[in-house]
Amino acid sequence: MHKFGYGFLKEGYIPASIIQYSMDIGSFSQAEKERRKDFPKAFEKLREKAIVESVKASNEIEQVVTTYERITEIVKGAKPKTHDEEEIAGYSEALNEIHENYRTISFNEDTIRHFHEVLYSRSYRRLGGMYKSEDNLILQYDSKGNASVRFRPVPADQCETCMQQLVLAYLDARQNGIPDIILIPCVILDFLCIHPFSDGNGRVSRLLMLLLYYRAGLDIGKYISMENQIMESRDYYYEALHEASEGWDRNKNSYIPFVKYCMYVLSCCYNRLNSQFLTFSGKKGIKADRIESVIMSSIVPISKEEICRQLPDISTATVQGTLNRLIKAGRIVKVGTFRNARYIRKYGLESIETSS
Repeated sequence: MHKFGYGFLKEGYIPASIIQYSMDIGSFSQAEKERRKDFPKAFEKLREKAIVESVKASNEIEQVVTTYERITEIVKGAKPKTHDEEEIAGYSEALNEIHENYRTISFNEDTIRHFHEVLYSRSYRRLGGMYKSEDNLILQYDSKGNASVRFRPVPADQCETCMQQLVLAYLDARQNGIPDIILIPCVILDFLCIHPFSDGNGRVSRLLMLLLYYRAGLDIGKYISMENQIMESRDYYYEALHEASEGWDRNKNSYIPFVKYCMYVLSCCYNRLNSQFLTFSGKKGIKADRIESVIMSSIVPISKEEICRQLPDISTATVQGTLNRLIKAGRIVKVGTFRNARYIRKYGLESIETSS
């Protein structure tokens, strides 16, 4: 049986590169919060878009689908018309609860059961909030549609004990100073390996991930859908889960692949925020001012090519000239050289190197 505990995360288990990556994400998070103060209307538009994308993506990963238009209506309170829409409405309700109340929602068994109950609160399937009563399997399918067992979760008769141990291990790790950004992926992986419910485990895991990130101060998922980033990279997601869960039942697994994946998702969210921000902020003006606005509002170092993509009506030469002027004036710094060069406002992030 798996032994729950995260003390190993303090003993040099995490590579230095991941520690640095986590520090960079922390810097991006702080910069995003500062920008949010300056552009509240733009962030409100981003929030409205992210909610719909999150509800759509998290359910679509599990083949629970309807149209984008219907999801938009359901998020606004429309009555579900199909069984899939009932579960979509339940996810929307749980997501809204996290967005509104995450500061006061504790991570415990009652919360986990509650989210599952809300997910199925509109459904004809009366299984919400109940741990599995029979053993379940995680299957994989080959190109011909043949199924095979990819992973055997915890047996049903051990499920409640494992969930209790998971919650206690998380609380103990936080009391002992384990960084949230490294701890949270490990907790989510363990939850998925337990697979405590007969159905809905994937969606509940994403709700819990958001809750824990928000409580840790990483609330980028409010404005850029983390669930959508997971859906778009789901091959990487399943690969990371597979690698990180091998040997889990014998305490022989490595959490590193899933930790790296979760950091990748966070990084994608901050980069997506950059690409969408100019559109939602509605900033206009003369060319040099627009170029400067893109760089100054960026929370991650941005390349000349990325600036040009955001401002397709401005020539590369004009962008380069503005970059040179801003560097000379000491307003921005250059990170990297030649094709890898990126630029960011000078506010203490001169040493950041981001993964491409």
